[in-house]
Amino acid sequence: MPCSLSRRQVVACSIASATVLFLGLQQTSVIVLDDSFEMETELLRSPDISNETGPYTVLIATFRRDNCLIKAIPHYLTCNIAEVRVKWQDYKRPVPEWLQKAAQEHPDRLAIDVADGDYLSSRFKVENLIGEAVFTVDDDERFSCEYLRQAFRLWRKTPNRLVGYSPRRLLDNGCYDAQANYLSMYPTANTLFVTKGAFFDPKYLKEYFSSKYDALRKMVDGNLTGEDILMSYIVALNNPPGQRWVVPLYGGGIDEDFECASSRALSKLSADSRCAIQHHFQSELGFPFEYTPWGDFYLWEKPAGTFLPFSASGHWAMPWYPLRMYLRFRRNRRH
Repeated sequence: MPCSLSRRQVVACSIASATVLFLGLQQTSVIVLDDSFEMETELLRSPDISNETGPYTVLIATFRRDNCLIKAIPHYLTCNIAEVRVKWQDYKRPVPEWLQKAAQEHPDRLAIDVADGDYLSSRFKVENLIGEAVFTVDDDERFSCEYLRQAFRLWRKTPNRLVGYSPRRLLDNGCYDAQANYLSMYPTANTLFVTKGAFFDPKYLKEYFSSKYDALRKMVDGNLTGEDILMSYIVALNNPPGQRWVVPLYGGGIDEDFECASSRALSKLSADSRCAIQHHFQSELGFPFEYTPWGDFYLWEKPAGTFLPFSASGHWAMPWYPLRMYLRFRRNRRH
């Protein structure tokens, strides 16, 4: 359902997009920006954009949400990062002129990778990343620069592990429990989904395309879901037993006021297939996951501007903690 986002059309476009989501259709609405869109000025000429080269790359996967992307790019360019890499997955649609101009304006800070085909796994197919780590995120979420800086410091302590914002619990019965780590008095997690904001070693991007995972990637691409689960398996399998837990981050960081296109919920077909996908992964790869030790759960402490272990923050004992986790689950339930 292509629709052009002009001032007169924004309401109609939003209603149309919401209708598609509500009906659970596979068709995806296209939020396309005209090249004369006023946000181009912000993107190309923002005085806050940093010229400093940082220690990691931010990799943004985008698909038909231009109005999210045009707000996310200038924000991340203000952070002390090595580079912003945009993975343009809508490979049949030319990269818009405003994005090409932005890359020309910031050749050392912004690069565009166009997917080489119509498959979900293409989001991880990037080469020659700059820096020690990569932070992967979708175009509809934005994290503060300070949050990224502190999260990167945690990653440096355990560079083989995942450090990120969306901890999850995969069950050893071959299924996925989206609610488990949100609805418990004590958080439980044995992985996290890199697609929703996570630091990890770029070597795992290369490993994802190893020939030994060909059949599993084909399953992911055929079902249009599960690339996050497969990456979780790959990271776990590439760490020795006893060192396979992740470092989950809670609270702060994510910009709750970041407004763009409505986030796409998983279609019912894709959501239902995730359990079957994990069951197949487990039959092929076993169950390599280990629960994160209590001391490696971190909570963002806004007054201090840093992460503290849950065991040191005391927040886990608050009576409102289960409600807080439930509300966060409601916000993120599409995954």
